[in-house]
Amino acid sequence: MRAVILEVDGLPTALGGVMKQNGNNVAFMDMKPEAQSVPFSLWKGSVKALKEIISQSGTPVYARVSDELPTAPAFLKRLGFVPVDEKNEVMIWRR
Repeated sequence: MRAVILEVDGLPTALGGVMKQNGNNVAFMDMKPEAQSVPFSLWKGSVKALKEIISQSGTPVYARVSDELPTAPAFLKRLGFVPVDEKNEVMIWRR
């Protein structure tokens, strides 16, 4: 597993990266509610994770779309993930 931590005022606020799950690379993100108050920092941290971790992967990277965050599909698409099927529950990184 490789991850990047976003700190706000010196406190860990979000964590994102890639881990192996059932032989596949899976992108993940977990954040505290206060992370939503710094959307630009969250975006920059996500781009940093892509550059440092995901772009170096020689195998596909998947992401499961969160049911709890309505903006998750648009956020993942903006990062370069595309839906695997019509359900839009799983996406794959294509950049």
